[in-house]
Order: sequence, then structure tokens, then C-alpha cells
Amino acid sequence: MNRFAAYAAATSPPANKTILAILGNAVLRGGIYAISLGPRSTPVESFSVEHLKLLSADGNGTAVTPVKLDGNQSSVLSTVKKNYSAEPTYVAQDPYHIIPLYSKLPYDLILPDSQAFIIPVGITNGVGLVTTAIGAPFEIDAMLKWFE
Repeated sequence: MNRFAAYAAATSPPANKTILAILGNAVLRGGIYAISLGPRSTPVESFSVEHLKLLSADGNGTAVTPVKLDGNQSSVLSTVKKNYSAEPTYVAQDPYHIIPLYSKLPYDLILPDSQAFIIPVGITNGVGLVTTAIGAPFEIDAMLKWFE
């Protein structure tokens, strides 16, 4: 099993803005097993709410080069994007996970592989980390770790 990480910094993301998305591949399902979020700089007193959601169609974003967490593993099969100018299309259902984020505290979630959030098979399917609500704007650092 190969493990990867991807990072994105969101500068004052508005509501309903994708911070980071992992698109599936045609070969196998992956799983997100770690989510890390935190303030990028000295933030104002604020909050945001992030959702981990399934997506059914990619939008227009910038490619991210994932980091191999073991240098001897195979290359990544999934595609990762950030800085979307046209948002992906999300599946109309409840999110995989809801993250209430306070602007002065980090958030970390690490799951055993058996409870990882599934990244569906298919190059147009995937999972996105989306800011759904925000108080006073602040910069957010985000990292997702997954296996394939």
C-alpha cells in the first residue's frame, strides 16, 4: 500500500470554496486517513467550517504534486488539485466529515485504515475539502494524507 500527502494554503477562503481535492483513479480505491488544518499566520478571532465531500466532476484547479511518504513506493495514481477557479461538482448528500475549525487552534484527525474516508474509483470522482462557512477571514493550511 502506497501512502501520500498533499498540502494547500487557502488565503481567506470564502464559503463554498474547495481548499484541496483528491480525484480517484481508474484502477483502485484509495482512502484518506489523516486530515490536518490550522491557521497559517497569526489569525483574528474567528471560525470556519470545513466539509469533506464526495465530488462527481472535477472543476478547474491547479495540480499539486503529492509527497511520497515512503521513498521506495510506486508513483501516485490519483490527481490532486487546489486553487480552484471553477469549483468541482459535489454529490448532493451529507458530507463524509464535518470540521468546525477555531482560528487559533489546529485540527488533526488520524484514522486507522479500516475507517479511512474512501476515495472512489474513477478519474472524475473524488473527495474535496470545502470551506462551507467562515467568520472573519483567516488563512488556513490544509494537509490530506491517503493511501492507494
